[in-house]
Amino acid sequence: MTDFGPSRALLRRVRVACLLAALGGVAVNAHAQCGDWEPVGTGRSGSVFAMTVFDDGSGPALYAGQSFPNQSPGIARWDGSAWLPFAGYFTDGGMNPSIHALKGWNDGTGPALYVAGIFGSVDWIPGTGNIVRLRASTGWEPVGDGISSYRRQEEVYALASLGGWLYAGGAFEERFGNPGNNIARWNGSAWSPLGGGVGAAWDAVFALEVFNDGSGPALYVGHSSWHSDFIDRWDGSSWWPVGTGVSGSVSALKVFDDGNGPALYAGGWFTGAGGNPANRIARWDGTAWSALGEGVSGGGINALTVFDDGTGPALYAGGTFTEAGGRPASRIARWDGTAWTPLGAGVSGGQWAAVHAMSVFDDGTGPALYAAGRFEEA
Repeated sequence: MTDFGPSRALLRRVRVACLLAALGGVAVNAHAQCGDWEPVGTGRSGSVFAMTVFDDGSGPALYAGQSFPNQSPGIARWDGSAWLPFAGYFTDGGMNPSIHALKGWNDGTGPALYVAGIFGSVDWIPGTGNIVRLRASTGWEPVGDGISSYRRQEEVYALASLGGWLYAGGAFEERFGNPGNNIARWNGSAWSPLGGGVGAAWDAVFALEVFNDGSGPALYVGHSSWHSDFIDRWDGSSWWPVGTGVSGSVSALKVFDDGNGPALYAGGWFTGAGGNPANRIARWDGTAWSALGEGVSGGGINALTVFDDGTGPALYAGGTFTEAGGRPASRIARWDGTAWTPLGAGVSGGQWAAVHAMSVFDDGTGPALYAAGRFEEA
């Protein structure tokens, strides 16, 4: 989403059991001890909205995407000791360029890193508006004709893959000569809409996740449209409701098994799910919605991921909230299936402080949770 605050962010790393990580651009003197924060290199300038682990053939690496007001390289790769930026001039697409989604996917011609967000093009290559792919052997490549038009400011916020398709969600309309509001799919050679899409022209898709509720894998879509209760399910041919949905925008989706079987977790800015109270986060088991204790408050949720810190897998939530489970928790917290736990003092940096993305990566010294966003202290 649009970044209105100061362009400052930090990247830090969480280690097994008691260390946390996040992303950014201002150096911080933090030491890696239990409950404290550890910086990852010198961070990156600009707010960081996306991270993923991708193997370009040279081994898995952590990739980060950010906002960059001067068209500077928006993608960087962490090699375990330093950030390595990728050359590429991202042109202005109507506002400062920014990367909001990263996804590794193979369309049958080899693995590539798909990069999406808000930009006019990369290196002025035709067809690279708001989505482009990066290969180690050939560099930047278009994805069809991209996702752009002259009718409105197009934006892509989420990517997911299912059944030989790459799905892109965001804020765009009438693609490919068909009404395809805010979501489309790519099969390696052409884009196509998903029925009539999601919501209206003023809405946006913020999150995509694949989940099997027992009837087969399907794509779940979190968005800002109240017309369909802010979340929908696409089974490959038709749209379906997800119970009675939630009461506000959904900006994060993640599958997690808390010991009772896999379920879909939705985070965002809502206060109810399935007609019952649920503060900013809720669980869908395929049949009914349920709350996660007292949830979070003081802000919303931007990102969800699963990480095992040595005590078992848990769900981690990042965002702008200041409390979790009724306890202070600055922008990041852990849900173990029963209770919320803050991660040390969390992160801070004024009213705009936020965690926007999280990823799990092993740089050779053990798995760690990386959390990225915009903050100055941890």
